Amino acid sequence: MPKYQTWIVLILLITVPSCNIYFEQSPFANLVSISTTDTKEAILLKAAHVVPTPRQLSWQQRELTAFLHFGINTFTDKEWGDGTEDPALFNPTKLDAGQWVSVLKEAGFRQVIITAKHHDGFCLWPSAFTSHSVKSSPWKNGHGDVIKELADACVKQNMPLGVYLSPWDRHEPRYGSDAYNEYFRSQLRELLTNYGPISEVWFDGAVGEGPNGKKQIYDWGSFYSIVRDLQPQAVIAVMGPDIRWVGTETGYGRDTEWSVIPIADSIQLTPTDAQDNIIKPAIKETAEEIASINQLAQAYALKWYPSEVDVSIRPGWFYHAAEDGQVKSPEKLLDIYFNSIGKNSALLLNIPPDKNGLIPEKDATILKVFNYSLKQIFSQNLGSQAEVSDNEFNFNHPPSRVLDGKMNTYWAPDASNNTPYLHFEWPKPIWFNILSLSEQIEFGQRVSGFQLEVYENDSWVTKVSGTTIGYKRLIRFPYIMTNKVRMIFSEFRLTPNIAEIGFYQDIPQVTISPEGKPFVDSLTIYLSTNNPDATIHYSQNYTLPSASTNLYTSPLRLTSGSPLLAAAISPDGRVGFVKDELYSKAKYEVDLLTTPSPEFLNEGGIQLCDGVKGDKNLKSGKWLGYQGQHLEVIFDQGKDLEIRSINIYTIHQASASIYQPKSILIYGSDQPDGSFKLFKQYFPESIQNTNSQLLSLSIPKINKSARYIKILIENEGGFQPENAAAPWLFVSEIEILN
Repeated sequence: MPKYQTWIVLILLITVPSCNIYFEQSPFANLVSISTTDTKEAILLKAAHVVPTPRQLSWQQRELTAFLHFGINTFTDKEWGDGTEDPALFNPTKLDAGQWVSVLKEAGFRQVIITAKHHDGFCLWPSAFTSHSVKSSPWKNGHGDVIKELADACVKQNMPLGVYLSPWDRHEPRYGSDAYNEYFRSQLRELLTNYGPISEVWFDGAVGEGPNGKKQIYDWGSFYSIVRDLQPQAVIAVMGPDIRWVGTETGYGRDTEWSVIPIADSIQLTPTDAQDNIIKPAIKETAEEIASINQLAQAYALKWYPSEVDVSIRPGWFYHAAEDGQVKSPEKLLDIYFNSIGKNSALLLNIPPDKNGLIPEKDATILKVFNYSLKQIFSQNLGSQAEVSDNEFNFNHPPSRVLDGKMNTYWAPDASNNTPYLHFEWPKPIWFNILSLSEQIEFGQRVSGFQLEVYENDSWVTKVSGTTIGYKRLIRFPYIMTNKVRMIFSEFRLTPNIAEIGFYQDIPQVTISPEGKPFVDSLTIYLSTNNPDATIHYSQNYTLPSASTNLYTSPLRLTSGSPLLAAAISPDGRVGFVKDELYSKAKYEVDLLTTPSPEFLNEGGIQLCDGVKGDKNLKSGKWLGYQGQHLEVIFDQGKDLEIRSINIYTIHQASASIYQPKSILIYGSDQPDGSFKLFKQYFPESIQNTNSQLLSLSIPKINKSARYIKILIENEGGFQPENAAAPWLFVSEIEILN
C-alpha cells in the first residue's frame, strides 16, 4: 500500500466562524482546504499534494469502461421514453449477458455499467417497489432479472460491474415529492445489496416533469451515503463526488485536464460530508478551463475529482436498427481513445444491445479490431531500446524507472533543478510518431508544461509540446526519425514524479483520394500512407489487402466502376486499417435542373445513374434530398433509344415528413434545349402507414424513343423551398430500361 494511503484520512478541526471550515491534514490528502491568507504559490503547492482515493485510483487504472444502454427504449425505438410504455413490449428472447461480457473483455474493456433504470422508470430487475419492470414483461414469463444475469456473467468472467440508476422517473407517480426520494433510496438499496460487488454507481443530472407534472428535488447526500455504506469501494459518478463528466458527449477531452478541482462554495464543506468524502465540487463541466490557478485561488478547498469521457459507438445511446450503418469505425474509436484516455480521463464507451438481447455482430467485430489496433501500437515501447539519463541523477528514483513498465514507480529529479529533463539515446535512428507520458498520481498531478526535443542538424529542436499529463497523456504527430531526444519538464507545481514514458509507432494508415464517388469518363485514384517505411497493397474485387495482393506503385486510373480496398503494411508485418471505397461509373451525362438541399447534394446528378441504390441510412451519401422542391433532371443517352420502362428508387417515412413522390412525369426530346414531349405521367399508389419503406416505383410501357430524357419527380408538398417544415423527397437511383 502506498505510504500516502495511511495518511489519507482527514483530521477535521471544526471551527465555527460563519461558514469557514478548516481541515488540518498531512501533505497528501484527497481534500485540501484553502485559507484566505494563502498565496498563489502556497495554493499551487497544496494542489500538488491532492491525491486520489484508493477507489478513484482503481477507477482510473481501469481506463476503458463499457456503457450498456438497454431497456424498454430498445423495443420502442426511442432515446427517451415517457413512462407510459407497456412492459409487455420488453422481450429479448435471446438475451445472453455472457455474450456481452465476453465481447467486451475481448475488446479490452475493464468494467461494464448497465442502465438498470432510465428516465422512463422501467426497471431491468424485479424491483419490489414498482410493477413497471421486467416482472411485468413476457420475458421469461415475468421471472427474469437482467441485472442478476449480468452480475453473474461479470463474476464468472472477472469483470467489475457498475449500475446506472436514473433519478428522473417519468413513470413513478411519487416523482416530485419527498416520498420519491425514499422510493429512489429503496431501489438503490436493492441494486447495491442483491447483486454482489458494485464498482461504480452512475447518476446523471437529468431532471424533468414526472407523470403528475411535478419536478423533483433530489436528496443527493442521502443517495451518496447509501453507496458509501453498502458499496464503499464503488466510485460515484457523474452527479457524484468521485468522478465528473468531462462536459461533452463527443468522446474528446480537454488538452489541459487537471484532476485537482476547486470547491468554490463553502456551503458544501459540511464536516459530515467531508468525513464521508461525499462533497461534489460545483463546477461548470462544459467550461474550457476549470482548474486554472486563478480559479484555484478563489476556492475554499481543492479536491481530486477526475474526468470521465462518455460517447456512444452509434449516433444514439439505445439500439436502433436504422443506425446499423452508422457504427463508429475502429479508426474513429482509436482517435477517441487518444483524445480521452490520452488526455487524463477515463473512457466510457456505450455499446447498446439489440432487441434480441445481444451485442450486434458488426459492433462486436469493430470493437475487436479496435482492441487489436491498440495491442499492435502499444505492444513495444521503443524507449526500452534507448539509454536514458537525466541532467541530475537521483539515486532514489533513477531515470530507468520511466521504462520499467510499472505505474507505481517513478523518476523524480532533484528538487533544486529548475528545468529537469530526461535524455534518450538509441544505438541507431528509430521512427516513432506517438509519445506516451504518465505521472505517478498517487503523489499528485504536478506537470503543467512539457516539450519533446529532437537532436537534428547539431541542435535541439522542439517537436512536441503540451501542458498537463496526469495519469496518461498520449500525443500523435508526424513521424520523427532520430536517435536522440530530450523530454523536458518546463513547468510544474512541484517536483515532477514521472511514472512512465513511451515512444511508439502508430499502425500504418492509408489514405485514398478521392473518396468513393460516381464518375463519367475516367477517374485517377491516389493512395498514400503516414508511415515512411510502409508499403500499400490493394485489391479491386473485395479481397482483403495483404502482402500478396497488388502493390501500389503509381496512381490508379479507373475507366469502369470498381470497389477499392487498400491497407498499409509496415516492415515488421503490421497491417493497418483496411480502407474501402466504391467507385461507380455513371451511365449517362446528367444535367440536374433543380438543386438538392446542401446536406443531401452529395455527388449531384450523376449519382442518379451510378447503379448504387440507397438504403435506409439517408446520410450514406447515396441519396439526393429535396425539401419543399421537385427533382428535375435531364439524361443524355448518347443516341436515340427506345425507352421501355423507368424505375425510380425512393423512400417513404411519413413520421419524418419524408414522402414518396406525388407524381412522376417523363419527357423526351432529340435536342437538349429543344421542346420536350410528355411521354407519360405516373401517380404512385397511396401508402397508409408511417413506417420507413424503401420503394422501387416502376413506370412501365413507355415505349417511346428519344436521346434526351427529362424526368420531373414532384414533391408531395409541392414547391415551397422557403418553408422549413416542408416535406422531403429522396431519390437514390433512376434506371432507364431500353
